[in-house]
Amino acid sequence: MMYNFNPLIDRLQIRLDIGRTANEGFLQIYNWTRRDWSYVCYDTFRQLFSYRLICHQLGLPWKNILAHSDSFYLYDYQKLPIWQEKIDCLGNEPSISSCSFTIENNNICSKLFYISCYDDNLLYTLNSNIQPEFSNNLGGYPLPHSSPTYESPQSWNGIHFANSEYEEDLSSLDYTRHDQSLLRYVLISETNDYQPAIQTIYRTPAIERIHIEHSRQIGFEFLLPKQSILFGYSRITNSLDLAINGLVYYGQSTHEKSTFDLLYEQNINGKPFSLLNLCNAHRIINVKYRLITYYKYEYDYRTCSKLFCSNNPYKIGIRFFQVNLLNSTYQNDWIEIHRVINDEDGNEKNELLTYLTNGSSNSAWKHLYSIEKGCLRVTIYASSGSKTNGFMAEVTLFPVTPFSTREIVHQISDNVFLGNQQGVLKYTSAGERSANLYFQSNTLLYNGYYRYNSSSSPINLFLFQNSQRFYFGNNWLSRNLGGTYIQCYSQSLSSIFNGHLFNNVFYRNNNDSVLTFNGMEMSAFCNLYAIQNAIMFNDAYYRNIINFNSVVANFRNVLIT
Repeated sequence: MMYNFNPLIDRLQIRLDIGRTANEGFLQIYNWTRRDWSYVCYDTFRQLFSYRLICHQLGLPWKNILAHSDSFYLYDYQKLPIWQEKIDCLGNEPSISSCSFTIENNNICSKLFYISCYDDNLLYTLNSNIQPEFSNNLGGYPLPHSSPTYESPQSWNGIHFANSEYEEDLSSLDYTRHDQSLLRYVLISETNDYQPAIQTIYRTPAIERIHIEHSRQIGFEFLLPKQSILFGYSRITNSLDLAINGLVYYGQSTHEKSTFDLLYEQNINGKPFSLLNLCNAHRIINVKYRLITYYKYEYDYRTCSKLFCSNNPYKIGIRFFQVNLLNSTYQNDWIEIHRVINDEDGNEKNELLTYLTNGSSNSAWKHLYSIEKGCLRVTIYASSGSKTNGFMAEVTLFPVTPFSTREIVHQISDNVFLGNQQGVLKYTSAGERSANLYFQSNTLLYNGYYRYNSSSSPINLFLFQNSQRFYFGNNWLSRNLGGTYIQCYSQSLSSIFNGHLFNNVFYRNNNDSVLTFNGMEMSAFCNLYAIQNAIMFNDAYYRNIINFNSVVANFRNVLIT
């Protein structure tokens, strides 16, 4: 139903400017004081509910919404009229005017707010003639006939595999056997924008012959798997986010300093079970073996603290493997780690071990903070920030139980990924050891999204640390917006990286380099073998079709046209 603007009730009038279609564009708000249209910065709206409300007020479809920051090169930023208030919405308001406003004089705006409002996937809408063809050829399930309304959205929280406790008993795991769980022949449709459609934490069920469609979050997310991931013969289509997101961490070091690079962006979504949120209600945590604790930024200021203790007579320690605290002109967040012991009179005594901020040295963040007696208190002082801000750390007892990752192989094979707006796969690894990855016999069509006057993000992003083998073969990649980016980091002869790209077809992909491979400078630990690949009719948007940096590459029988 079209929303009719009523000047007697509504203070704000909105419109979209310079979009590819009538359903998208840069958001503008009419300023009744200056009598002109003001552009909106990307950080003006601080809740996802606002995005649906915008499309609803404009009388546009709201089921599949893509909102992102975008550059605007037609005018000088300093001359653009910019909206000066932050807007917070709950989602049940009749229009933007009913939301709450906070005045902030923000004269500098580097990114503008660009929004797309559609019922179906953005790429399907722009290429409507291809949808029946792919629906039939790929054997896809028919789309649901029900049409959710703005007042009563049909969505749910998806499927989760996790442990019942925070900890994983490393001494009892058999890394040569697969998890006994199995998910097969399931259609998962229209999950909400808070949780991935399927999320596994520690657990590694075999997933095959499923179809995930119209997910408003990530289709499949696996976090910290302890055995081999098996995902095959499935389809993920029409997702508003990534098709697959994976975070792999195997920490085994007992040294005082980590020998791998810390991850930067927070890479978990929703509220993951089995992982310990530093801000949950538990004050004291009794550590038996090893657990992962994390903090993900929200829209309010938080001070959270946990006391990690152990009844075992072993050393307890904490080390970080992902850090991205907010650091701005107005706010510099920090983390404090204390040793807590009781004196002879039974009084609690705190001894500061470290004080960490975004400005702390890399060696300080990589340091292992451990104690022989007492407990560890970890406290974060955080302001409001985006979901990519936060930290992840492991709290473990020493000595660490050793295990081998040589037999762990993550397989993503024989799948179809179609029309996923943020791309297909983001695979991130950290730790002294890592598993091997096989990405084979997959079909990738019409994934990614167009960025106004800029290149698109990679549809495949692989960040390997101390991995030994990577196989990317027999894949068909066509008409995607974005390329494949591979980053290798390896520091020893025991973890030399060997990447194999073979029998792939890259056909008519657009808006970014087709293949980018970055290794370590002045190192021979990253090797790439590209054999019998066809790279045809791709448009890299004024960039190189193929990029290599600090890698030992072996190209044979490669067709580039």
